[in-house]
Amino acid sequence: MFTLLTELQPQAMQIFFQKFASQLKPSSREDSGLTSMLVSLENQGLLQSFLEQPLEGFMPTSSADGKSLLDALLAASSSRSQPGLGAYNEHTCFVFHVLLIATIRGFHVRLQSLYDSKVKVERANYALQVLQFGRLLWRIAYSQMLIHHLQLLEAAHFLHTPVDDSMRYIGDDTSRASSRNA
Repeated sequence: MFTLLTELQPQAMQIFFQKFASQLKPSSREDSGLTSMLVSLENQGLLQSFLEQPLEGFMPTSSADGKSLLDALLAASSSRSQPGLGAYNEHTCFVFHVLLIATIRGFHVRLQSLYDSKVKVERANYALQVLQFGRLLWRIAYSQMLIHHLQLLEAAHFLHTPVDDSMRYIGDDTSRASSRNA
């Protein structure tokens, strides 16, 4: 599933938004926790580096500007009259997607590095990085933007559920009944 999410391109995400944004459930909930976390990362000069986590086959740096997402979140939080999707829009949906993927990947890589490291100083550094990525992942997980993002991907039929233990997916030309090996 994760590999599938890394294959999503900015143009496809914008098309999804144009076609399916009207199906997203509006919310008056604010993403103040995520906003404050991103402001903190930006003030430390770390936000863009979080977005640039290396992923095989996924090049987020070409089209993901963390400042644009942060600006949209700040604008949405200062505008009390903006119900609905808040900062999640056609311009921020892909940046949010990159933030989500990069945060998951960054957390995984740092956790693996922490596990593999034998040097005390390195372990302390990796532990701090795991904490930073973990906090950001926690803020993303509780954000309204994640809910909107998942609703959009679901409406576009981009999310797929494995049909068996070998993690095979239902394709357009297969059925649940024919997906299992005999």
